[in-house]
Amino acid sequence: MTVLVIQTAFLGDVVLTTPLLAKLAARHGPVDVVTTPAAATLLESHPAVRRVIRYDKRGMDRGLRGFRRLASALRE
Repeated sequence: MTVLVIQTAFLGDVVLTTPLLAKLAARHGPVDVVTTPAAATLLESHPAVRRVIRYDKRGMDRGLRGFRRLASALRE
């Protein structure tokens, strides 16, 4: 089972989510995270995170086309 955490809000929210990532990883194994490009660098070295999927909802991933790109990345 793969756990996916979607966190596309503020950087502070991502920081506050890191204990949750550790708990989830302890129970289910490393987790995948969808997050903003700014927060991605913070999570890439987190030991509980297996994969970071960058989602720039206000930039290049804006709109339906960007959402489809995210859906495609999640299917992989």
